[in-house]
Amino acid sequence: MVCEILFEDFENILKWEIAKINRFQCPDELCVMYTRPEFKEEFPKLKEVIKEVLRNTDLITSTDENIFLILPNTNKEGAKFISEAIYDFFNKQVVEYYIDFPKDAKSKDELIEKLIKDVENKYGILLGKYFKK
Repeated sequence: MVCEILFEDFENILKWEIAKINRFQCPDELCVMYTRPEFKEEFPKLKEVIKEVLRNTDLITSTDENIFLILPNTNKEGAKFISEAIYDFFNKQVVEYYIDFPKDAKSKDELIEKLIKDVENKYGILLGKYFKK
């Protein structure tokens, strides 16, 4: 079962995970994943399913029906597998996106900036308000 964290701690924990990768190179990558249901009433079910099926080393947080995951030691292929499984399980009624460190971005700030920009471009969802400094 995945470990749930407070949304307020998401950026600091992501920064810490990246620092471990940079220092020890083990694991040497991680993915950040974003998902949310198309219909708000599906949010509790989506969150519960994700919490039950992911590894106990993965981290989940949520705010306003938006779910953010930190998937240590997961590359894009692994994130794609998870994403497709969620997408299929919920009959294509979820929004999902994932990015990879270090391939897509080289720091916590770059990862979050890319996530915000890409999700807005792909889905029109404005995540920037959740990450204001």
